[in-house]
Amino acid sequence: MSYGRILKPRIYCCHAAHQVLRGVSPASIIELKTGTLNAESDERDLLALRPQAVTSFNCNDSSTHLTLSIDLQVAHFVAILNHNLAAAGSIIRIAHHTSGIAGPGEGTAVTPTYLIGTKHASGYVTSDGNHLLTFEAVSKRYWAVEIEDIEDNANFLVDANIGSIMIGTYWDAPYSPDLEVSRRLEHDGVDIIETRGGRRHANVAWLSGSEGSALPYGAAFRRNEMTTATEEHTGRRVYDMTFSRLADTAIDPSNFSDDMTASTEWRSVVSRMGGGALPCIFTPDGTSAVAGDYMLARVYPGEERQVAPKVWTVSARIEEEF
Repeated sequence: MSYGRILKPRIYCCHAAHQVLRGVSPASIIELKTGTLNAESDERDLLALRPQAVTSFNCNDSSTHLTLSIDLQVAHFVAILNHNLAAAGSIIRIAHHTSGIAGPGEGTAVTPTYLIGTKHASGYVTSDGNHLLTFEAVSKRYWAVEIEDIEDNANFLVDANIGSIMIGTYWDAPYSPDLEVSRRLEHDGVDIIETRGGRRHANVAWLSGSEGSALPYGAAFRRNEMTTATEEHTGRRVYDMTFSRLADTAIDPSNFSDDMTASTEWRSVVSRMGGGALPCIFTPDGTSAVAGDYMLARVYPGEERQVAPKVWTVSARIEEEF
């Protein structure tokens, strides 16, 4: 998909960040089992969903694996945002296990689809920036995100840097939103002053979506390289959309006291993001392999209305996050 076409949206929810939001200590969720951090870096920051705050790993020693052990539950995707894993010379391995993962190569590796980001046929990553990997949902408590160097038993090419890691499940809209869906680009921080004679002057305090010159460590899913000729400030993307005539089984669980499911119901999706407290990954087309169709966003749920017996209409505002 391209041209920003709005088909069947998909929302990726990070279950690990949701646990932190509910008060679970990040130290009990994610732990660096093998590898070394650079000064002032902390692997727990990977769950803060602030991709511009990069966690840096010291890869100048003899370490050939970075193993991040994650105590989670069911997972359907892994997103690695604002990274330089291609420059470092890396292979990404995602695995699950029946007990806590203590080192490289443990557990059962999944076979992911590289929806966003590229890799060589040999397995190593060939692009910096953002990778979104999807796979068959597996309900296992213990997971690992492992970064291996290309040659194995050799050093990484440079220190590996990662902005955020998201792991969890995604929600597919059952169909396209209503045709009245709106999209706009907001350029906050611009103050237009008009004189008595009608002449206008702009006072720009700041511009939304400032990509900067040190990408891939700017806004997630934005351009990976910038030059003076191509640098843009495209503004904050905002969608307002409504889904009419959803079955009540697509809105709520059969029992409100039940645990959340794998984000198959709208109520679970809203809960996973804390009503907008946590960013998610949003795309207007869940099948798209175009990076520009994705954005780190906050979803603010709107009104829910029953329009017929067992039939509901829901609305939401989706705002891009920088």
